[in-house]
Amino acid sequence: MDPATRAVAEDLLEALSESADASVKAMFGGYCVYLEGKVVALVCDGSIFVKRSQADHELEGWATLDTAYPGARPTWRLPDGAVPDDPDRVTAIIQRVATTLLLASRGN
Repeated sequence: MDPATRAVAEDLLEALSESADASVKAMFGGYCVYLEGKVVALVCDGSIFVKRSQADHELEGWATLDTAYPGARPTWRLPDGAVPDDPDRVTAIIQRVATTLLLASRGN
């Protein structure tokens, strides 16, 4: 695991830890980010990739659609430095994505 990816994952986990059940797990050459037991993001090559959801409108114009690794589905790549520059925004967006994914998985 490259040091930049590890550092971004640790920063993101710290930002999320105050407000939710958050964890990260090393896999796919990066980290999967879990919130309330649901995968909400990946950290690969020093970047955060947030899953697409019904909260996409909150990411448009700020994040860009990109793939975390070759063959992956497009996800929202947050701007470099998003966690240290605006941790509240990152935390709020990831929490909303988690909520929409949880509701979708329950059929709501």
